[in-house]
Amino acid sequence: MEKRLLIQILKKLEEKKEKREYERLYSLLQKNAVPVEKEIPDKGSLRVKK
Repeated sequence: MEKRLLIQILKKLEEKKEKREYERLYSLLQKNAVPVEKEIPDKGSLRVKK
């Protein structure tokens, strides 16, 4: 998969507050050594409204 596409998916998940999917994809990218830190916020910035 193309890195740019994965980053777009991460941004969409963050916008929709899909925390579980966001964290899963984020950790998967980190395991595969894709440098995403510069382009997307870390999962600590993902706010879930109650």
